[in-house]
Amino acid sequence: MTNTFRVAGATNYQLVADGANYGRVGIQVVTVYPVSIFIGTAAPANDTEDFVSMTPDGTREIVVNLAAADKIYVRTGKVTDVAVRGFRETRT
Repeated sequence: MTNTFRVAGATNYQLVADGANYGRVGIQVVTVYPVSIFIGTAAPANDTEDFVSMTPDGTREIVVNLAAADKIYVRTGKVTDVAVRGFRETRT
């Protein structure tokens, strides 16, 4: 099953998808702020240098096939109602 979602922007990394539940995830930036996307097994420190940077003027979309142990987190550094929208496909 596939469902759509939205995630608010925050100063800390927010969980978007857990690979234990979702095998494929698409993310689209919908804020004016840069968005940091982190893929790993646990939430990173806010000052990590290991992330994918997405902006409304640059890369705005990404689709990821997740391993069961991976998770996707997003962070904007600014609080905003909606930072990203996307879809999540349930792991089969």
